[in-house]
Amino acid sequence: MVRHDADAVLAARDAGRADRMRFEAAVLLTTDARWIDVVTMYLPLEVNLRLRPRLVEQLRPGTRVVSHAFDMGDRKPDAKPRAGGSTVYRWRIPDTPPELAERDHARPR
Repeated sequence: MVRHDADAVLAARDAGRADRMRFEAAVLLTTDARWIDVVTMYLPLEVNLRLRPRLVEQLRPGTRVVSHAFDMGDRKPDAKPRAGGSTVYRWRIPDTPPELAERDHARPR
């Protein structure tokens, strides 16, 4: 977790999972995200859109990305359940980033 949140640390400890997680205070748009397995966000759309290219570039294929209440613009979520009255958007980082897939699909063969 990039943002150090005391409540999240306590919840992980109370659930017996703190040894499986790494909590780190860092600058969101400049931190190295290659080590992250799951990204959870509660950020406004504008920040999600700025962060999206870094996530696709740095995260491994299959990494889960979950956003509470805010989507990623034109990037369609894999799932969009409701929880506690809010929409939760879920994606997995694809093997081929959407931007490259679209470019390759449009290229004459």
